[in-house]
Amino acid sequence: MCNREEAEWETDKLWEDMVQSMEPSMSSMKCGIHSEDCTQRDVTIADSLLDSEFRFLLYLAKPYVSLLSHPDDKLHAASWIQTLCSIREGSCPAMKGIRNDYMQALCGYLQDLRITGPFQEFPCMTEPLVPLHEAVQCSAEKYSFTNPTSCEANNFLKTQPAFNNGAVCFLAVSGELLSSNILDSAK
Repeated sequence: MCNREEAEWETDKLWEDMVQSMEPSMSSMKCGIHSEDCTQRDVTIADSLLDSEFRFLLYLAKPYVSLLSHPDDKLHAASWIQTLCSIREGSCPAMKGIRNDYMQALCGYLQDLRITGPFQEFPCMTEPLVPLHEAVQCSAEKYSFTNPTSCEANNFLKTQPAFNNGAVCFLAVSGELLSSNILDSAK
């Protein structure tokens, strides 16, 4: 076996060190999958892979958080990262998978230099994380993109090119029309 030097992302502990310095009651999130305490178990290869993936995603996220232009976005991103770091190495693989799902989604938004979806709200430290798809559904109901006054619609319009002459029209289509009886009553 040859000795290899660890990559920078493997040694970067900025967020993890911050969580370590928190009060013990605030520094570990309970499992939302199991009713029993799942932190007292043997560590598996899956645990190591999930933790390694998470550390890599943390490393990727760090420069993008600093590039966010709105202070509230930076605060939301930092709060979410802090919360995700509170899912410790002793947590079960299911919770680590949920943690990594959130982190991947957050990284995607950070690369676009915007905070949206479930990350528009501060994370709840008293309740365990729900699976990402549930959080996205709740967020979509609360922050509907089809609502022209929503923050998400405004952010979309801000990213569109400005024209000196002419007009631009944007159309939003939702699935609500398909599930309603509007089409049936038109017959």
